[in-house]
Amino acid sequence: MIGDQPIAGLPAGADPREVSGSDSRPPVHRRPRTIPRWPFALIATGLVVAGPAGLLLATSVACALLVLRMRLLAPEAEPPELPTLRWRRRAPVPVLPGFTRTVGSVEWGLASAYDFDTALRPRLARVAAARLAERRGIDLYDQPALAANALGAEAWGLLNPARPPAPDRSVPAPDRSTLARVLDAIEQI
Repeated sequence: MIGDQPIAGLPAGADPREVSGSDSRPPVHRRPRTIPRWPFALIATGLVVAGPAGLLLATSVACALLVLRMRLLAPEAEPPELPTLRWRRRAPVPVLPGFTRTVGSVEWGLASAYDFDTALRPRLARVAAARLAERRGIDLYDQPALAANALGAEAWGLLNPARPPAPDRSVPAPDRSTLARVLDAIEQI
């Protein structure tokens, strides 16, 4: 059968190889070509015509045409069906926000004298003022001489509310041992 027309002399549906008097050769099974031959011809022509530069150019053109052909012949990719997740990210809730701020003040207070004066000294002065008022009836801000006597010279030198803050961050902060002695003086009130 050629197209929709049967071959002359053959019954409809008959295989021409099975008809008596035809060759008894085995049928030829051809594998489908997966790689076209034209890119190789293009590359060989580029090499023969222009040498190494032609080889490079022809190979580039052949690769580009092959990619374009594969893109045009390939079925359109469909995105996978993913389940829709129904959740919202919650805002992080800080555990003990006051504690977190205090820890931040201590960490910054050890960085420089400026950071100590702006972050940690106000907190320590409030704690010292509360302890002085509660235990000894002394107002840190109205009775500085009595407060200095109760705290000690070293603690008063750092906590004195009349002391101006450090001008910049180049001045070193009090070290940990000094800070520990100031805390001990506040606790002993």
